[in-house]
Amino acid sequence: MNTHKALPSVPEVLIGSGGAAALFDAAVESAQAQIDDANRRFTRAGVALADGRSKAWLERADSPFLDEIDAVARVSVVRTFGTRELVF
Repeated sequence: MNTHKALPSVPEVLIGSGGAAALFDAAVESAQAQIDDANRRFTRAGVALADGRSKAWLERADSPFLDEIDAVARVSVVRTFGTRELVF
């Protein structure tokens, strides 16, 4: 009995120097599906709580990726909710 699911293929996405926000824009349907799945599994409030705690940890750790993560968060929230007020 095979209990393993086949893994989905990994797409090749050319984003140039656009960074993570360009990757989000290039794969918006997949990214939105992941956001929707997280909201269903953990509720929007749960995702927001985890999001805030992870951002606080990234700030304390002085992450070099914080600006890029913030850019993706702004793009994803605007696409999902139509506002920027829900970002961190």
